[in-house]
Amino acid sequence: MLLLLLASRPGFGQILDQNLWVTNGPVLAVAYDAGTVYLGGDFTQVGPPGGGAMVTRNHLAALDAATGTPTPWNPDADSAVTAVAVREGIREACAAPDSPTPEPETSASVGSQACCIDAR
Repeated sequence: MLLLLLASRPGFGQILDQNLWVTNGPVLAVAYDAGTVYLGGDFTQVGPPGGGAMVTRNHLAALDAATGTPTPWNPDADSAVTAVAVREGIREACAAPDSPTPEPETSASVGSQACCIDAR
């Protein structure tokens, strides 16, 4: 009887954008700015949701929010990214403290995370 009650409980769902490209590994951070979705994580490629040709984006990707497709931005991080932020046109990505940081144009340290800043 208990199993029957648990099985009949309503579930929760989420509507996903069917145009948004997917990654081949976990996404650990997401930021949005001016029509662009920035992803950070432990992935090396992004591709169309229904399958198809994947595009190399090592640990960081930017997707056009309207079309879901990747933008040309490709900083080529060399380790998993655990945080992304965009403020006043500056994109910041942080890796775990024991991971090497991406090759930055400018480096900074925020708390216990090593960070790379990429100016637009």
